[in-house]
Amino acid sequence: RRPVTLVYFPINSLERPLELTKNYFRSRRDCLEYVAAMYNHYVAQRNMGAKDEANKAHSFYSNAIRTYEWMLKAGF
Repeated sequence: RRPVTLVYFPINSLERPLELTKNYFRSRRDCLEYVAAMYNHYVAQRNMGAKDEANKAHSFYSNAIRTYEWMLKAGF
């Protein structure tokens, strides 16, 4: 396997949705924890009627799921 530099994307980075697709996680577990935290954030925002914040969180966890799928295919 060729070496790949993984950049940790912290769970509390709610304000950077577009960067998520350019950054990766230290492990699949990190990625799954991010998905779970962001999904919970999405549900909470949606239930409070905060539509913009809910939409942002939805895009974050959707991108993280795609990142997880990429990590599986790449063998991480």
